Formats: sequence, structure tokens, C-alpha cells
Amino acid sequence: MTGQQRNILAAMGVDVWIPRAMLCQKKPPVCSWRDQIPPEDHVVVAVVNQQVLDASQTKQELTKHIEPIAQLKDRQPPTTVVEIEQSTLETPTSTLPKDQTVVVMQQAFTLEAYCLDQVIIVVESSQLSKQQRQLWTNIQSSVSGYYHELKWPLPLENFRDGRGVHAYIQGFLDALALDKRILILGQLDFISHAQSMQLASLQEMIDQPLLKRRLWQLMLTQ
Repeated sequence: MTGQQRNILAAMGVDVWIPRAMLCQKKPPVCSWRDQIPPEDHVVVAVVNQQVLDASQTKQELTKHIEPIAQLKDRQPPTTVVEIEQSTLETPTSTLPKDQTVVVMQQAFTLEAYCLDQVIIVVESSQLSKQQRQLWTNIQSSVSGYYHELKWPLPLENFRDGRGVHAYIQGFLDALALDKRILILGQLDFISHAQSMQLASLQEMIDQPLLKRRLWQLMLTQ
């Protein structure tokens, strides 16, 4: 009789007496589901031992692969490192500060203009030789006209840079060439006027006197 049966009988008022000499019922060692589950400590220890074993095996395999690679690196010839200066890689930039104004200076010159009824004769006279000066004087003496002169640079220091020189020359010629043709003796690159016409220079007329004929014809044109 089990303990549960005795409790039920005791609750019903039946007192069951078991003789001391009577053996109680024995049960096998594994009689419930709790006896079949191993303790958690053993499971944790087994898992930890397995992880340690796997880690040791992985470490040994890595060591086998690393040793040949290290030996191969030792056998490679040393490489030469070439250092390139930073200055050679940089693109050239302007050496002028950003706020610095670039000033363009124009060489000094003197324009002499002799105005006739139909034409204006223009000469750059800053570097004329004695013979050229004499020929220029004879041209002015041959026909009555008016003499005008323009000098560069201007006497004012604030207006001596070359940024406004072309406008300065253009205004000078526009004021004189009202319905007149501008005859330029020689090549003057800083003059570009719609009514201008280039002729032989004074030196070319001295070397080749026949070149004076073209100038004389234009001077006498009515």
C-alpha cells in the first residue's frame, strides 16, 4: 500500500496499521522524469570543454597556415620605397596674391597729328632720327594745316597704367577725324580706327623716295 492510499483511507477514518516486519514496496532507482535529466552543471562543463577543444584545434590549423606565409615573406626581396616630394605633385599656381591688381604698363610714346581738309597724317615721333624729323617737318610745311599732339603716359599718376590707353587714343582720333581719313605713317599696333589707312613709314620714304607720291596724292585729294 502506498502512502497516497493510506492518506485516502485516513481521510475516510480508516486507520491502517502496517506491521513493522512487513517490507515496504521498493521502486526502481529511476522512477520519475526528474531522475532522467542530467544536472545542468555537467551539461555546461561538457559544452565548455568542447568549445575549448575546438578552439585549440582551430589555433593549430591557423598556425600551420601562418608559418609557411611568414617563411615566404622572409624570402621575398626587399622593396624600395621611393618618396615623392609634395611640391612635385602639386599643380603650379599663380604666385600673385588674390587681391593684387595686375598693372599693365604701356611704353611711352608721342603721337603727332597734322590735320588737313580731307585727311589727318599721324606719326609716332618719340624715336625719330634727324632725317626722319626733317622729312616730317617738310611734309607739314608743304600744305597748310593744324598740328595736334598726344603724349603718353599722362601726367597724373593714377592714370599711368595701360588699361585705358586704347580708349585715350581712340578719343583723340575721334575728336580730329570728323569725316576725314586717318593716314598712319608706319605700323602702329596700338591704333585701330575704322577710318585709318596705313602708309609707308618716314624711313621707308627716305630709302624709297617714290613712296612719297602716294602720300602726296592723298594730301591733295579734295
